[in-house]
Amino acid sequence: MIDSSSGKGDLNSEDNNLRLHKNKFNIHEYPNLDIFFNAYRNSDIIMSILNLDDFTYVDINDSWIRAFGYSRQEVIGQRHTSMSLWINAVQDELKYQEIRENNGMQSYEVQYCSKDGGIGYGMVCSQLIVIDGHNFCLNAMIDITDRKQAENRLLQSEESLKNILFTLASISDPFYAINAEWRIVYVNQRAQEWWQRSQEELYGKLLWEIICEPEKPRVYKQICMAMRERVTVNYETFSVKMASWFEVTIYPARDGGLSFYFKDITARKQAEQALKDSEERHRLLAEKLREVDLAQSEDRFYKIFNLNPDMIVFMHMEDNTYIEANQAALDTYGFTRDEIIGRTGVQIEAINPAEPLYNHFLEQLKSFGIVKNFEFTTRSKSGKKIDLMVSSVLINLDGKQCRLSILKDISEKKRYELEIARLDRLNLVGKMAASIGHEIRNPMTSVRGFLQMFNAQENTSDKKVYYDLMIEELDRANAIITEFLSLAKDKTADLQPHSLGVIIARIRPMIEAEALMHGKHVRILPGRDIKLLLDENEIRQIILNLVRNGMDAMSPGGTITISTEENEREVILCIADQGCGIDPGLVELLGTPFVSSKENGVGLGLAVCYSIAARHGARINFETGSAGTVFRVYFPKIL
Repeated sequence: MIDSSSGKGDLNSEDNNLRLHKNKFNIHEYPNLDIFFNAYRNSDIIMSILNLDDFTYVDINDSWIRAFGYSRQEVIGQRHTSMSLWINAVQDELKYQEIRENNGMQSYEVQYCSKDGGIGYGMVCSQLIVIDGHNFCLNAMIDITDRKQAENRLLQSEESLKNILFTLASISDPFYAINAEWRIVYVNQRAQEWWQRSQEELYGKLLWEIICEPEKPRVYKQICMAMRERVTVNYETFSVKMASWFEVTIYPARDGGLSFYFKDITARKQAEQALKDSEERHRLLAEKLREVDLAQSEDRFYKIFNLNPDMIVFMHMEDNTYIEANQAALDTYGFTRDEIIGRTGVQIEAINPAEPLYNHFLEQLKSFGIVKNFEFTTRSKSGKKIDLMVSSVLINLDGKQCRLSILKDISEKKRYELEIARLDRLNLVGKMAASIGHEIRNPMTSVRGFLQMFNAQENTSDKKVYYDLMIEELDRANAIITEFLSLAKDKTADLQPHSLGVIIARIRPMIEAEALMHGKHVRILPGRDIKLLLDENEIRQIILNLVRNGMDAMSPGGTITISTEENEREVILCIADQGCGIDPGLVELLGTPFVSSKENGVGLGLAVCYSIAARHGARINFETGSAGTVFRVYFPKIL
């Protein structure tokens, strides 16, 4: 062996391997050998010498020691297989046999493990050398760990880009991107519909060639400012082709280009226009009223006031008491005139005094004298939530400061917006489930089968525990995928005549056993036996999901009640629990995928229930409070 401290090429008497050959050759007979060993020891290349007769290490250089973390004393004389240096058994006797037969092997990759457990990659060249008739292998390795890690990061970046492109292609609003030369480099399906051109017709086109001439002057300055100053710009535009209003947001991209996102605001613009028209009608009417006799004006004003379909109220600013309210306001809130005149909105419990938006509305009105299109939430006499869009102006009545308010009930509009958002998200998850669910489940089934086979062949209990745990986790993942697949929009239901009572009776033992296991009770109140068009498996799933949610919400000792009711056109499945009710912050989000109040919940259970109900032409309603929650599923009767 070469002395590492002196860097000389003489033989070290403490080296067990080369010492065997000490008397067979003399280093001074090989004048180039001294130069070789100096270059070998001091090289930055990771190098080692292996005895091919017994596959033990004869020598390693300093670069090898730094890369692997072992000292020479730990390595010299050891078989390469006993040190677990090579992953995937790359460095085995068969490979060295191939090196011996071919006098070496060039440029092959290996994956190695250092002493501290670090994983690295190397590019190896192996050369057969013969000294006095004995075969040795000289291995030279360049560390390519950084390059491999960079390749992996590049692959991950490419995968992330694919996911982003998939998301952009799936959104229901137009989206496109241009580069720094103003040429279109990406356009989703909705944007193709916007321009009524195909992807092939749009890619590579100059933006100014695509934008319609009537629209170009209105948006030219905004687009140029976003490109020049690298800032986000917003503007509104009307698409004649799609007969819709859009809010356009332009984002600067890192590559010097721009991204354009279009949001459909047609409903909002229509509501704003309707409110403007209403205000204009009232303004014109007020102007006409001022032109006639005071008596006639008062008579006409009160007729308009009381017959107006919009809610109109007069209130004192000093104490916020009602002075007058028209019939539309009384009908909407369920009060009589005597119940509100002289009282405040807080006193009749229509307004929550802690409502920050209402207090902000009053502050704005006091500061500016007029407020337009302000939204906040109120309650009717029965407690029903009413979302309002309010426009108010300060007026003077009998020397006192008052306010005239026009109120528009936008509760239905809000509900539609939330439902559309929930359906869009549900539809997106359904598409994802249909696309990838089966592709994931097939390899999982194979893995589970092999685990069961290994488990059956295993005799030691220690490993069986691990096999059982892996199978259990695969089953759990498979259950989540099953729920994903239930969200698929194009999934068809096998509708056959069934009775809800019969289905409940079949799964009753399962429900009662689960309730008993958690110290809870089940009460079943079957109704009249009526045949409905149902998919039995899906109805089982909707019942079990709602029952399990109810059980999770209850403390031990609670009772969950399953019953059926009916009206003239529907049969109603009712599931009531005795829990503490649903968090008010989650009420409007129920049925949306991935929304859950449970610590380890996935948030797909109720989304699956809503999907199943939709496939049956059914609807789901619920009531919740401190005494518990009742879910009702309304199934249409067979006509």
